[in-house]
Amino acid sequence: RHSVHNEKHALPPYDSPYDHLVEDDADDELQEMMRGRRLRRILKFSAYATLAVLIILACALTGYFVSPRNPAIALHAVNSLERPDRAFKLQGTKMQFHIMLTYRVQNDNFFDLVVDDISTAVFWPETKFALGGGRLSSIKIPPRRTVEIAMPLTIRYDVKRGPPPILLGMVESCGLHDAGLGEMNLEAEVQADFHTKMKQSSVQSGRQSISVKCPVRRMATLQVDDGTSGNLGDIVRTLNV
Repeated sequence: RHSVHNEKHALPPYDSPYDHLVEDDADDELQEMMRGRRLRRILKFSAYATLAVLIILACALTGYFVSPRNPAIALHAVNSLERPDRAFKLQGTKMQFHIMLTYRVQNDNFFDLVVDDISTAVFWPETKFALGGGRLSSIKIPPRRTVEIAMPLTIRYDVKRGPPPILLGMVESCGLHDAGLGEMNLEAEVQADFHTKMKQSSVQSGRQSISVKCPVRRMATLQVDDGTSGNLGDIVRTLNV
């Protein structure tokens, strides 16, 4: 009976506190190893992600600093070049006077930009009739700078052979027998060809309205010097008949 009682209270085989301690230590080592692997994977992924972001950022910055951008061209001022101390005259049947257009050319690039050719055509409003134009070439614009360009233009109109509505419009603006408004509205259109070390291109603006000072007031007194007697007032009266 004593032996049976001892067998009931005996520990099962291989089930000892020391065995549990060994198993716990092994589990801790395994978990620590798995945590280390996860950490290495996270660090590796973070390194790749950081590298990808740096590459994208480097490409974006390279494009921003290196990719050529078109210049911005804006009309800044319009001035008359006629001398107030000299009487304005028709040259035969042609009205000819001079104006100065000042443009501002902005270079947003981080390198030089060269305007190979910049030209302006001046039209009577809402028509395709060109009254004149001007051209400049080989203008260097430093990086991140805005440069003013002064362009002289010659306006020409034949008072006998030009479209009559234009003459009547000039007379209405500048005055025939009275002083008139003193200014006429025209339209200017600019085109520019430019190049950098990496790009060659052109820009063209739409028409924009400009106010031009009349070369003379009371235009009726202008003499037509084509071998016939008469003045501008006679021509206008003929058109109004």
